[in-house]
Formats: sequence, structure tokens, C-alpha cells
Amino acid sequence: QGSGSGGYFAINKLGTTSSAVGGANAAQLWQSGDAPIVFGANNQERMRITSEGRLTISSQPSFCASINTSTDRGTDGKRVLPFETEFHDNGGHFNTTTYRFTAPVAGKYFFILSMNHMGDSIYFINKNGNDVHKGEMRANDGSVWEHGCVSGMIVLAAGDYVQAKGQLTTSTNGQWLWNGGGSTSESWDSFTGWLVH
Repeated sequence: QGSGSGGYFAINKLGTTSSAVGGANAAQLWQSGDAPIVFGANNQERMRITSEGRLTISSQPSFCASINTSTDRGTDGKRVLPFETEFHDNGGHFNTTTYRFTAPVAGKYFFILSMNHMGDSIYFINKNGNDVHKGEMRANDGSVWEHGCVSGMIVLAAGDYVQAKGQLTTSTNGQWLWNGGGSTSESWDSFTGWLVH
């Protein structure tokens, strides 16, 4: 236990008498002042808890990518969606050439595939080549743009990869599997994922 002008900091063992939240038998990491609690590794900050109770994890894997190209968006068949433009990629685990996110550590990850489309379309979030989450947007006759999302949790081992795929079931002129025209700051189509725990 230490103290200073900002209050005291204490690590209380099980069974230690304490007035802190949790009572006498709680294991506690306790900061009485308004300074944050910061955790580090390899001489870098890795996690911070503010005095308001907000948790930030600076190295938590996450990404968001968009589609800029309009090439082949009207072609029939199921294929990998070309998310070649990044909004952000914390940790560098999304590849804009293969359009894959590769898990750096084992855990539960959440993914969202958000697509602008025109025509009879089906979308997939795919793990190691196998479909996990799917969504059908099949009522569109190709006369107007519509938007749909597919999302879900996927349990990944380190080295597993996830891709977004789509299938346009009719290739009539003017029916598109994606919108395109995305940039690093705005997009009609996006693929997002992050480590939950």
C-alpha cells in the first residue's frame, strides 16, 4: 500500500479487513484518488481504468474496412467481398489483399457485415472457409438500393481467419452485390470485427 497527494493505492488480499467495495473477504485493487490505474507490459501501456470506471485496452485487436472498387460487383456466384480500404486496423490483423482477418490470440470475436446492394443477394461471414453467419436480402427486384447487415460472435483460435462473402443470384444489368465508392472516412459497405474477450 502506498499513498501520496492524490490518495492511496492498495492491493488487499483475501480476508484482509477493508472498507473498500466488496467487503472484508474481497480481493481488491484499490485507488482512492482520481488518478487512473494503468497496466503495462514490455514498457508500454496495455490497459487503463479511469477514476470514472472507464476501461480502455489500447492493443485490443479490431478493424473496420470498406469497399472502394465497383469491379465485378454485378457478377453471379458466391465470392469473397473485396474489402480493400481500411478505416482502422488496430494490430494490423486485417489483410486488404486477401480480405482476411487473422486472429492473433484465441478468444470470442464479434463481426458485423453491413452491405448496400441492389438485387437478390445473400451474405456470409466465413471462418476458415466455412460459413458461420448468413443473411438473405432477396426481396429486392433490382430497381432500388437497399441495405442489410449480418453479424454474430465467432470463437477463434490463434491463426484462424474470417472473411466476408456474398452471392448475387441474378446478374441482370443494374443489380449489384455491393455499392463501392468507399474511402478511409466513409462507406456504403463495411466489414468490422473486434476481440470481445
